Amino acid sequence: MADNYLERKMEEHGRPAPRRCNADARLATAFGCEALCHLRVLVVSADYEAVAEAVRVFRAVGCRTAFTAVGDSRRQGTDFAQRCGARCYPCLQADAQTYGRIAADLRYHWGAVDVVAADADTALPEDLKDCPRIGLSDAAAFLETFRRQ
Repeated sequence: MADNYLERKMEEHGRPAPRRCNADARLATAFGCEALCHLRVLVVSADYEAVAEAVRVFRAVGCRTAFTAVGDSRRQGTDFAQRCGARCYPCLQADAQTYGRIAADLRYHWGAVDVVAADADTALPEDLKDCPRIGLSDAAAFLETFRRQ
């Protein structure tokens, strides 16, 4: 038992760090599928409200989620990311080149992107074209397929 601040910090330092995915796994188990905490999702669109709703759906079940905040919604998107635990990429314009840089950063941090949620007319770079693509409004239906499995 630590009697002071330094002793407590030394005890904390000696313990293994808690795995973030465990909390996500509890959410996914409550939802009905343990595989969801490992799902890495990129949500891209110029429509901030649609992006925010899709991010809420994915984060509610524990998915690792990143999204774009384009133009005037950059500050709002950054605040939203801090509240919900997602990764925000503020950008001035929504184009394939910008999404390519975002995908490269996500590959560096996460290893890969499993699903891309985007508008039907959104241009994606070549390296994201092989990822499964869903519509922004189809996020809940997509997760429901995991629940049935």
